Amino acid sequence: MLLVLAGAGFSAAADKPLITPEEDLTQEVVLRCIFHLGEFGTGMVHSCTEADLAAARALRDYSAARHADIAACAEKYITHGWSRVKQCADAMQR
Repeated sequence: MLLVLAGAGFSAAADKPLITPEEDLTQEVVLRCIFHLGEFGTGMVHSCTEADLAAARALRDYSAARHADIAACAEKYITHGWSRVKQCADAMQR
């Protein structure tokens, strides 16, 4: 689980941030959006990038008590982007 989460921009250690620094996050998001949506043009890639970065930034602001939910959602949905991870984490809170 540590390798999966670390590769997804997570740190399993309690003293480290849940989501990687901004520069690494941006690179990860842009590459994922290009890979999944590049064939549809730059507009789609830009929309994907903006939505995913906004979702990841919002997840950073969640309380430490929510980190387990976020990690579980990321393990399951990170290949679909941070927007999907956030949607999952938000649903778990209800």
